[in-house]
Amino acid sequence: IWLSIKENDKVIALGSLDIINKVTLSGHPLVIPEYRGDSLRIMNCVFNWFISEDHSYIKLIAEVPSLFKKVMSFAERAGFNYEGTRTNSYMKNGAIYDVNLYGITKSELKARFQNAQRK
Repeated sequence: IWLSIKENDKVIALGSLDIINKVTLSGHPLVIPEYRGDSLRIMNCVFNWFISEDHSYIKLIAEVPSLFKKVMSFAERAGFNYEGTRTNSYMKNGAIYDVNLYGITKSELKARFQNAQRK
């Protein structure tokens, strides 16, 4: 599943959502570098699609190699919950790294959006 996020008719990001099974999607936002400061707003567009569309998916997951500290921080700021680590499962430049697992459910996202609307 591909989502495009536009601003003034210009694509500023893509959301790649891979189907894992009948209820789970694995997400990866691809944000044009000059718009990375807007990554939370862009991720909220993906979240909004996830909670508003009629589909069977109830969970979004993300896998972040441990060397990408800023991406892990972003996942947590976006609302993903840390769910565990897959050890020694990513290689970059000959070095082996762990992969941190994050997830958020549709019900958690709906509650978050409802709380934000109340404020």
